[in-house]
Amino acid sequence: GKAGGSGIKVALITHSAPDDAFWERVRKGAEAAAAKDGIDLAYQSDPDAAGQAKLVREAVADKVDGIAVTLAKPEAMKGAVAAARAAGIPVVGLNSGIDAWKAGGLMQYFGQDESVAGRAVGDKLDSLRAKHALCVIHERGNVAVEARCAGVKKT
Repeated sequence: GKAGGSGIKVALITHSAPDDAFWERVRKGAEAAAAKDGIDLAYQSDPDAAGQAKLVREAVADKVDGIAVTLAKPEAMKGAVAAARAAGIPVVGLNSGIDAWKAGGLMQYFGQDESVAGRAVGDKLDSLRAKHALCVIHERGNVAVEARCAGVKKT
């Protein structure tokens, strides 16, 4: 209800590691969209789940109007998301955590089902008659990466 340059503040809090090219593009896109709509966007990240949850709690303390968060490690985010909800701050999820956002109390989720994406890769490898595949889990415990690799393995 406050959009259009009238002071809405949104926190975007991800599990990005420093200098991650993917998340740098996400941040730039979010900042461009926020500027277009007159929204004050605060982007922060921490690859450590406890650190990411702390950032969410800090956003709650800052009384932001909304929070967008990744759920790479959903269990670690439950308490922080609950604190936001208790403060009346709407929270949405993006990128990872498609199987956890509803149980975590988020309003909505924006992203893809990584197991479906993994199966699509597996199907493509099958069509190419690949004998072996290597799926790298570059972040242990990240539910999206693990689901993607499980999808590849399934096909």
